[in-house]
Amino acid sequence: MIESLGDIFKEESLEILGELEHSLLELEESPDDQEVIGRVFRSLHTIKGSGGMAGLNDISAFAHEVETVFEEVRSGAIVVTPLLVNLTLAARDQIKRMVDAYCGGAPVDAAEIARISAGLRLLVAAGGKAAPLTEARQTAVAVGGMVTYRIRFHLDPNIFFHGVNPLYLLKELQRLGDCWIVAQTDAIPPLEEFDPERCYLYWDVILTTDRGQNAIEDVFIFVADTCRLEIHAIDDDRIVDDGDYKRLGEILIERGDLRAADLLAALSERQRLGDVLVEKKLATPGQISAALVEQERVQQQRESRKIT
Repeated sequence: MIESLGDIFKEESLEILGELEHSLLELEESPDDQEVIGRVFRSLHTIKGSGGMAGLNDISAFAHEVETVFEEVRSGAIVVTPLLVNLTLAARDQIKRMVDAYCGGAPVDAAEIARISAGLRLLVAAGGKAAPLTEARQTAVAVGGMVTYRIRFHLDPNIFFHGVNPLYLLKELQRLGDCWIVAQTDAIPPLEEFDPERCYLYWDVILTTDRGQNAIEDVFIFVADTCRLEIHAIDDDRIVDDGDYKRLGEILIERGDLRAADLLAALSERQRLGDVLVEKKLATPGQISAALVEQERVQQQRESRKIT
């Protein structure tokens, strides 16, 4: 199994590194091309993700350093220069050597990696000859504001065979802002049918961030073809709405966890709604918990706006 995962990781990494090199050579010719900049960023993000999921923290950390620079490029804070392209090409070469070393090749040149990292940090510190902000970017910076998102994702049950660790995805989401996670367990089968090599969980996440939906989608780049992902903005500091948030039943219906007819029937009972829904098997405890987390978090966000 370990050798199989190593082969998969090497094959996919070398393919992505090839795409990265091609994109960087394009960028050298067209340094303002946002599509090419986006491709470079996504390649680096995917390498970081695949390295992290394979437990190769050195590869993941180094790719993250380079990715961070291109996040600044995408935001308009740094322009593409020949120095940046050359440093990134050198970083690409070192990542390839790190992959080779992982698969039994020659050891990496730690001094060269340190030199590239230092060069990238100096470039960021110097502002990379910062470009003027675009009108859209100026507006976003001026307005600011935090957005709260409701996220649900289902991974392919066979995701472990591809060397993917779901905890890595959750940690990446946590890096984006304040994050509340509920693991849903209702798909776990009885013990006699349980297969430890399959993923039965799915996750509900409430995330408050100023990074935008694209940053959330980027977390799932590496599993985009095998993941069912839902993202909905449910509160926005830039939109004045300080009233009470939705009730539990409304949230469950919006999530697709409850039918309206079942809600009406449950409301006729003289018990707490969540207890009735669980007792009648109309919703799971995990679904109730996730909806209550959403309700509490959005209400907290709205209360904080009143104070400020």
